[in-house]
Amino acid sequence: MRKFGMFAALTMLVLFAGMSLNSCAYYQRMRDFSIMSTKDVDIESKYIRKDIARGESKVPVFLGFGFGAPKIQEACANALDVSGGDYLTNVVVEYGWNGLLPIFWKVGYEVYGHYWVKASSSDLESGDLSNVFELRQTPEGLAMVNVADDSLVELVVTNENMEDLVEVREN
Repeated sequence: MRKFGMFAALTMLVLFAGMSLNSCAYYQRMRDFSIMSTKDVDIESKYIRKDIARGESKVPVFLGFGFGAPKIQEACANALDVSGGDYLTNVVVEYGWNGLLPIFWKVGYEVYGHYWVKASSSDLESGDLSNVFELRQTPEGLAMVNVADDSLVELVVTNENMEDLVEVREN
């Protein structure tokens, strides 16, 4: 009987150690937004579309007890602060967790999207307006319109432009 008790304790220890060293991650796409910002945006100004920005809001969880609450607004603000942008377009919001289960992990939101910065006077005077956009009223509603050729920027997350955002997730 004593050998069985020692075997059971050793088996439990090995299983617990294996689970603790197992690093897991799970993310689920929660929502798509055409445009998102936590800053005051001057809609009368002209903007330049930049690269993809990524932000997150995560809180630690230890033995099933969370220490705070993640916020989408905080993830968006983080993306804008890191990138230096004024707002995001074609935004994807994901919720998930990662870490060492069952002891310690983090849960929270991740936000991805193209960021835009206000065009400076030197950008406007350079003559190359191909990357400068402004918000205009169109028959379909408000849209970002290229100043040089009046082309519209698609503000919808589709399978085509989602591939750009997925590449950020993998990095």
